[in-house]
Amino acid sequence: MVNVSTLELFTKVKECFLQELEINVEEWEINKIHRIGNIQKSGKQRPVLLSFVSGWKKREMMENKKKLKNIYIAEDYSKETLEKRKALQPQLIEERKKGNLAIIKYDKLIVKRNTIKEKRKRQTPTPPETDAQPRKQKTLNTLRLVLVGGKDHNPPTTQDKNSKNKRRKPKVPKLYIAALNVLTLKNEENLVELGLSEVRRTGERIISYPDFLLYYIGTTPGHHGVGFIIKRHLLNYVESFIGISERIALINLKLPGYEDPWSIIQVYSPTEQYDSGSIDSFYLELNKTIQNHTYKNFILMGDFNGQIGVQQLEENTVLGPFVYRKKTRSKNGEKLIYFAQENCLKALNTMFKKKKKKMWTWISPDGKTKNEIDFIMTNKSRYFSNITVISNFNFNTNHRMIRAELMTIPPKNPRPRNNTINRKPNKYQTAQIGNYIISKLTNYEQDTTNMKLQEKYNWLERTIKTSIQQVTCSKDLSNKWMTTNTMNLLNQRADLIKGKNTNDSREQIAKLSKEIKTRIRKDRIQSRMETIERHILQTSGIKKAYKELTNKKDWIIQMKHNNGLKEKRRQGILGIATSYYKELYQSTAEVKGIELLDVSPVPSIMQEEIEFALETQKNDKAPRPDGISNEILKQAMSTISEIIGP
Repeated sequence: MVNVSTLELFTKVKECFLQELEINVEEWEINKIHRIGNIQKSGKQRPVLLSFVSGWKKREMMENKKKLKNIYIAEDYSKETLEKRKALQPQLIEERKKGNLAIIKYDKLIVKRNTIKEKRKRQTPTPPETDAQPRKQKTLNTLRLVLVGGKDHNPPTTQDKNSKNKRRKPKVPKLYIAALNVLTLKNEENLVELGLSEVRRTGERIISYPDFLLYYIGTTPGHHGVGFIIKRHLLNYVESFIGISERIALINLKLPGYEDPWSIIQVYSPTEQYDSGSIDSFYLELNKTIQNHTYKNFILMGDFNGQIGVQQLEENTVLGPFVYRKKTRSKNGEKLIYFAQENCLKALNTMFKKKKKKMWTWISPDGKTKNEIDFIMTNKSRYFSNITVISNFNFNTNHRMIRAELMTIPPKNPRPRNNTINRKPNKYQTAQIGNYIISKLTNYEQDTTNMKLQEKYNWLERTIKTSIQQVTCSKDLSNKWMTTNTMNLLNQRADLIKGKNTNDSREQIAKLSKEIKTRIRKDRIQSRMETIERHILQTSGIKKAYKELTNKKDWIIQMKHNNGLKEKRRQGILGIATSYYKELYQSTAEVKGIELLDVSPVPSIMQEEIEFALETQKNDKAPRPDGISNEILKQAMSTISEIIGP
């Protein structure tokens, strides 16, 4: 049993250490504690002897003892040790007067002598017949030996320490891609070095000048026309010029520093005064150009004659946060954003923060209206380090040149992530895609006026494909098998973890974690049962269910060539499989055309027939190359059938 007085003494000492030194002392850390000496009648307090279990607690107390105000702490030594320490005190005072560092450690005196002396500076000897130079002004880069009485015909170079002529790092060369609407290039004196819109020259020609190469294409005299100007030192990198029309031109070139070639498309879009059919045909032709003539790295630039406005919902993949004034999006701007989403392009003008006066690219003839209608877009936006609008370019035009800076050294590829574009959408994403398609098709009649039948079909297909990309490219917050209640619990736990770390919050996190673990187990079992039941009803088997629920895949270890040799390399196995399926599906049989004898008029397709055809399509089937699955068509079945029907 612990004595009551000893327990009270420990409580008082503990409170003193906690208040004065901010050090917490527990019972298990104390070896012994008691008072020294007999009780005095005068009421004078007796000293307390305290010993710790570990030495580090004692050191902590001694290091912080200066914080105590009315209490004195000292180490407890034996009688012999105290006498030795007392005898060393005069010697300690004498050593400190000499300037030495002296301390008494236990029963010994430790002295550190002051050995600091003035350092003599060594003077550099001067050879005969040479003038002495002042010290600390110049330093020799190398040490050289010269005979006494001789002359050094190659003296070492000297350099002042404070000299500013230091070696600088070599500048990395930059690649500039620029675009400008020049209004006209009919005269030779108007030629400059940049990419061109509205050249207004007829024909298609490539002309070599002393400093640059000019390419242009145009058909209508005095109108439209596009082209390129390439500097002389880049001519060896040019692969080809391709003129599509008087509004679209293309150049393919192998830029220095890049393994893959680049394609640059220069365009001049119709203005807002043109009918919607002309604008739609321009973007259809531009889409074909990208599909048939460009490499995987390409740049689209020029005068698009449209205002894109501010970034709207789910447009962060094509637009950045920086735009010139918050104006409403024009009709051409809507077409441009729609086209950029379809081809995964991003406007570089909106990626870099600039002052408003350095963002506009066109000014009206009266000088009152300024807009941003010239853009540089690319599918490799992280390869560009900057974009600027050249305001002081000496050329007679109401447009300003835009210039993008392409890195000469490609950036490193980021860590590979799961590709969400080609992934099959789950049931939650399928419902979102259906709602998105229905909202986009509400203005079908207005958007497709003056379009032919094939153009309407192409518009419908692009709308559905863009809706799929918008949903699948965005981050999917809903899990395939977790219920809404489980997701809500996960969000609650995340909020508690972000908050203050208290006892109540830790208890709530522990309770939520147990409940989440139980719910996840139940959700997983329920999801597996639903998947197995669905496949049994569809195929009367569980083979497809097992394939869907299994997250592993077996690779082929080896494969034989036609000559019997075994191939174990991965690239070789893929080559054997590719050649095998090419021969398997290759057919040389001639297909004869079918002659239709009955020329009676075919009745138009009814809307009910379209809905029945869509409804009877099987689920879980691979989509065609357009990427539109049967499940997505069924989600927007009523809206699509109204458009396709009579």
